[in-house]
Amino acid sequence: VNELFNLNIQTTEEMDEWLKNEQIIPVDENGNPREPENSEEVALMRVGQRLYDLIFKPYTKKQWDKYPAELGPEVLSRIPVRNNHDGRYFSD
Repeated sequence: VNELFNLNIQTTEEMDEWLKNEQIIPVDENGNPREPENSEEVALMRVGQRLYDLIFKPYTKKQWDKYPAELGPEVLSRIPVRNNHDGRYFSD
């Protein structure tokens, strides 16, 4: 995120705040939050539009030959989203 958007996020709290400002929560017809219906909504809910467009959408199309909107929510739900500088896939 720092390199992509020329930021200087240093702490997990700063990253959590950045993510919170980017995230797009799916809502029903009454404006109430609802569960995501596909992987696009999962990604938007977790990382927001900008990271979705730069990373999740093109990678998913390349990997699955489908756009995230064509995949069930469980597909992108399993990908970890980091709020720190730990480069490992699993944190255990």
